[in-house]
Amino acid sequence: KASAYSSTWCSGSTRDGRLPPIDAKNQAEDILNSILPPREWTESGQLWVQQVSSTPATRLDVLNLQEQLDIRLQQRQARETGICPVRRELYSQCLMNLSGK
Repeated sequence: KASAYSSTWCSGSTRDGRLPPIDAKNQAEDILNSILPPREWTESGQLWVQQVSSTPATRLDVLNLQEQLDIRLQQRQARETGICPVRRELYSQCLMNLSGK
């Protein structure tokens, strides 16, 4: 009787009473989604959802993004000093790109 009792004392536990392992990837994604909620939008009648990836960006990803940012800053003639809406927009896009990797 004792073994039957110990295997049912907690739902979701194993026969020896231990809890199943926590899925670390799902937990990390839940935390990231609570900090940076997924973006949702409709385009051409289709719902799109963009969420932050738990996979870190590589050094090469960051270098390529920096190069693209520099090119776009020059193309759009963003000011190097002071408040610049163009620079703000491009940096915002850059951050969203990095967080989505």
